[in-house]
Amino acid sequence: GLDTVECALASIEREAAVITTVDLDRHHGILGVDLEDGAIITPSMPAELLIGSGGPDGVDGDVIVATAEGVSRLDLVTLEPVWTVPEPGASVAAGPGVVIIGEQVVRFADGSDAGWSAPEGAWGAVDGQLLRVDRDGADAVVHAVDVGSGRERWSLDLGAASAIPIDGADVLLMTGAQVDGLQAIRLGDGGTAWRRDETLGEEPALLLGSGRAGIALLPITGDATLVAVIDLSTGERRFDLAVGDPSAPSRIVAITAETITLTNAEGELVAVDALDGDVRWRLTPDPLGGEVLEVGGRFIQLVPGAVVGIGLGD
Repeated sequence: GLDTVECALASIEREAAVITTVDLDRHHGILGVDLEDGAIITPSMPAELLIGSGGPDGVDGDVIVATAEGVSRLDLVTLEPVWTVPEPGASVAAGPGVVIIGEQVVRFADGSDAGWSAPEGAWGAVDGQLLRVDRDGADAVVHAVDVGSGRERWSLDLGAASAIPIDGADVLLMTGAQVDGLQAIRLGDGGTAWRRDETLGEEPALLLGSGRAGIALLPITGDATLVAVIDLSTGERRFDLAVGDPSAPSRIVAITAETITLTNAEGELVAVDALDGDVRWRLTPDPLGGEVLEVGGRFIQLVPGAVVGIGLGD
């Protein structure tokens, strides 16, 4: 019933979820959803003032948004402002307990001045580590920055290599000709955790991984029908997983330490063992339904007029 043409889940906690919206006039906004009763939570600030570039960032369980009035931290449950910094239209990056506003302003999560300025660069956070990436053409340098002081902890020259963070794994994966294969960089000190000499696929954007599951899926050079399943702790190539050809690819639904679940070109939902690739089970969802999603360890399918839970024997 909302005047919305696009929406996406931006943040979710135990009590509430935040959804970004785009209306017919291309105004960006956010709404909250109470996860107990499904009630819609509307922010007190006008939704059309909210501007988005991929949705709000989060910090310490709340939401950080850039608005026409400045940058605000909103309480996740009420969507009421906790604090606002008057920097209209500023870019925002949220790290572990800090918010970087524009090119200079740094605030702790409570809104107080962090006492250091943020140099220009692309800021982000992986596993509680604040990172800045400086680019010069195709070359890049990544810097790990101490949250409390703003001092550099370590830096690494990536050159033209691609660096892919894997949440929950405490590593960055580097691919490309410069590293001649695949290299895992420890977030703690910037050292090399492991290296694989073989050349994998040239499309690092296709990489999927789960640090909590301890594995990453990488495309294989010369064979678009397979991905390599890599152990993130050792770099071992456990097995190759068939994902179909590009004209009818599989879609990875969920990755856990035990299984990799995907929908294949035949419309089946298949779970394979994450250690050896053996098929654990397969079933066929409603062929007239939409895509299959994993939510909290269970699988659901969006069908016309309903959401259907997909059970194994139930």
